[in-house]
Amino acid sequence: MTMPAKTPLFPPIPLASVGIVLAATIGFALFGRLNGLAASPPGEPIERTALIRFADRPDGAITVSGASDGRLIVVIAPRSDDFLRATIHSLAYGRELSHLGPDLPFRLTMWRSGRFTLEDPATGWHIDLEAFGATNAAAFVPLLGEGRTS
Repeated sequence: MTMPAKTPLFPPIPLASVGIVLAATIGFALFGRLNGLAASPPGEPIERTALIRFADRPDGAITVSGASDGRLIVVIAPRSDDFLRATIHSLAYGRELSHLGPDLPFRLTMWRSGRFTLEDPATGWHIDLEAFGATNAAAFVPLLGEGRTS
């Protein structure tokens, strides 16, 4: 009695191709990070910037307030603005990993080119919001409040 030939679970050529693409992507990202290739060109002019604080409320809402005066800028309703909430929580998680509290403000910047970045000066983490599309970046415009204009 002969055994049927084994068919590979995954075809080797497409599997190798995926592996090469993943390795190249990680390699390019690592190269950029190690060589200081910044998302923002040095000296790019700032259009507006704001130092803001986020706070979770018991009802699931998130409040955004100005860091200098504590003035309420906006309340993000529970179960709304998923991208905004996920971005805020990812930066808060970075602080948690660094054993830092929520007291220090975050910096939201709108660059003259129209790009947006959200930065945590306490951890050094920053997110180029345009990388997630113009619609997602636009969700952060109300958080600038009055923001300081350069």
